[in-house]
Amino acid sequence: MSFIFIYPNGDEVYNVICVYLAAGISGYLAMNDGESLDLKYFSIDDLPYQLDEKARLIIERYFI
Repeated sequence: MSFIFIYPNGDEVYNVICVYLAAGISGYLAMNDGESLDLKYFSIDDLPYQLDEKARLIIERYFI
């Protein structure tokens, strides 16, 4: 799902949010992009309280 934001100065930002439903996860998450602060997996029943509002909307619409 993509979202368009237009700032007061007219700059436009196109954000893409990807939400994956996965089963049988194995291995380790690794940050190798120099931009990530943290990586975690969450159960659909144990999502973080401060989840991005648009990501929550996607999860509620398609996965719950």
